[in-house]
Amino acid sequence: MPVINIKRVNGRVVFDPSVLVGATVGDRVFWRNLDPAEQHWITLKGKPNDYWFRFPLAPFVPDQPADTTREVVLQQEVPIIYVCSIHQQETGEIHFSSAIA
Repeated sequence: MPVINIKRVNGRVVFDPSVLVGATVGDRVFWRNLDPAEQHWITLKGKPNDYWFRFPLAPFVPDQPADTTREVVLQQEVPIIYVCSIHQQETGEIHFSSAIA
């Protein structure tokens, strides 16, 4: 179960990992918001904010579990570029592993 963390590093929001490598079709990818300052709404680049999720990820509350209620089941083996629809400068990628013959 791949997890992409959303967190603040030196005051800047980043996805960790910024490039998820080795995904396979059928993987469930979860985003976990560890940013206490803001909510984030992840979507496929170029699509509406609710393309994947109906609601944004809630801000992180210390001493509470991080919001990991949003997941995407990977359907096609093509590189994916995603963004936070609220903060368009926040981007990440998902790359697939090659099939071994």
